[in-house]
Amino acid sequence: MKKPFISFLWVMLLFFVVTAYGQQVQIPASELVRPTDLPIQVRLFNLSKAATSNAADMQQIIDRYDIIQRSDGKVSIKIIHPRNGETVPPEILQRHQIEVYLVNAENTSIYIEAEKMIALAEDLPEGYVLYQEVSADPMNEGPTPELHNSWSYSSGDAPGGAGIHIGIIDVGFNGIETAISNGRAPAEYDSTDYSTSGVINGSGHGTAVIETVFDHAPQAQYSIYKVVNSTQCTNAVNDAYDDGVDIINMSLGFSGLSWADDDNTLCTAVNSVADEGVLVFVSSGNSKKMHWQGNFSDNDNDSWHGWSGNDELNTITLQDSTTLSVSCTWDPTQATDYNVYIYNSNGTIILDSDEMSGVIFERVSFFNSTGSAQTVAVAVRQVSGPTVEFEILCRTDGVGSSVVNDQFQYRVASSSITCPASCSGDNVIGVAGVDRPDFDNPSGTSGISTVYSSEGPTNSGRQGVDITGATRTRIGSGGQFFGTSCSSPNAAGAAAALWSTQMALNADNLRYLLFKKADIYKDWGAPGLDYIYGWGGLYLHEYIVNTKYVDRDVNNPQGFPSWVFQNIDDAFFAVPGPPAEGAVIIFSGSFPSPFIPLDYLMNKNVLLKTLGGESTLGNN
Repeated sequence: MKKPFISFLWVMLLFFVVTAYGQQVQIPASELVRPTDLPIQVRLFNLSKAATSNAADMQQIIDRYDIIQRSDGKVSIKIIHPRNGETVPPEILQRHQIEVYLVNAENTSIYIEAEKMIALAEDLPEGYVLYQEVSADPMNEGPTPELHNSWSYSSGDAPGGAGIHIGIIDVGFNGIETAISNGRAPAEYDSTDYSTSGVINGSGHGTAVIETVFDHAPQAQYSIYKVVNSTQCTNAVNDAYDDGVDIINMSLGFSGLSWADDDNTLCTAVNSVADEGVLVFVSSGNSKKMHWQGNFSDNDNDSWHGWSGNDELNTITLQDSTTLSVSCTWDPTQATDYNVYIYNSNGTIILDSDEMSGVIFERVSFFNSTGSAQTVAVAVRQVSGPTVEFEILCRTDGVGSSVVNDQFQYRVASSSITCPASCSGDNVIGVAGVDRPDFDNPSGTSGISTVYSSEGPTNSGRQGVDITGATRTRIGSGGQFFGTSCSSPNAAGAAAALWSTQMALNADNLRYLLFKKADIYKDWGAPGLDYIYGWGGLYLHEYIVNTKYVDRDVNNPQGFPSWVFQNIDDAFFAVPGPPAEGAVIIFSGSFPSPFIPLDYLMNKNVLLKTLGGESTLGNN
């Protein structure tokens, strides 16, 4: 009778051992050797070698890693500067006949023949690194204005966005001519192409975005800017400000630009224009199920991170013809170096790796061309330095990708915000997403955020999500536009519609109205501001000509017309006299004195309304 008991115990012990160790990386660290010691990303090293020997291999590398290539064959890369910010010695750039198109404190962006990259890497002083430019991530592929109650702002004599200049920064506007001919996009627009591939070539993502904004604000002025990487996006933001835009929409995001929110040149540009009075609407991201963040954990002391216990492989299933892109960023305050890998599902084959030293981010990618779904895994290895917090952000692209279905085995929704939604400017508005069928839910509703909509806080502890817009709304001839790529232009378009009726207000106060109304009408989730919905769903009060807003919580005792009014009498005085008419909308509260005299009120056609509760009005 003892033997069966021992056998059972042995089986249980075997089960315990397997459970404790989980999925392990099977390749010893001693075999993880970079093909070169040069300060160049492995994929760029392989590309430079292929450029001198095999054109087919070269094109395969460019396609696999989404490396930006100009029509003349040159590729767009950057030279990352040392942490002290010293730029590349000009004699090196001259010696290799390098075409420089942007220099900032972080890096020098260049166009270069692929075959020259190894020679340039050999010539760089210590501390400089050749790395791929960060590609723009469109936040996935029409709005329904009733959802945001903006329909009345473009009906009848309403301005419909007139007087507001909107800039759309995106990765491509293919199909915009068809949208114009069908009345779904502005007939006139200014355009700037930073990609050199043509504004209307390539992706049609930007066309879906401009259709979404246009549905709310058909009378606005439009400028479009095509970008394909973070450097071009920075230039577009600065140029949009120079072009005089009032609102910018960016339904795109970048991962791995920096650990801290503002420690990159894109945020420097975005914050600068926002501080100068531009409202910048940005998709919060589609990374809720494609994100992990936390401290490095190595319970078995083998230098590999355990995602859960000793499970060292974080798996995801990719459909056929789908690319997985992975970004790893970590806290730079310590001299820590991590490496990130994509393995097959049992950890025996490396599908891609990035083992670059001297940087605080790494990127890997894999394209599934097997003809069927394939499970792959992400692994992170500690090379040197103390253990510090790190972050993994992923995206999938291609025929089989889905923001709804794709997900990591181990994931963390919190802090899944992408840049530039993470930029700290007050007028940088990160927009989360709620599906169109759920957008009518009242305040206090929870659990309606889309399964992919990124959540705050940012790495530096700021909000990240400020407001929520509708997604899965209609574009074109009835198709649906998914992702926070859709929710951001819905918010931007509704904001333009409101601003065109409040032309005296500056950006700070227009933003105040948007947040105040969201908090009153659709304060979803936890009461007040939260990291999932921000202030709530963007929703406008129906349009009334010559409307003025009053709120006791603002600090405007002087009655400046560019601010929300603090006193009711200032708002009444701002409404034009007969035969004009108007409205004064009060955000509840007590207004004991002063209050507009009754005899003056009788001489104006003014509708008095309250939002957010009752108001007590006094008289002096």
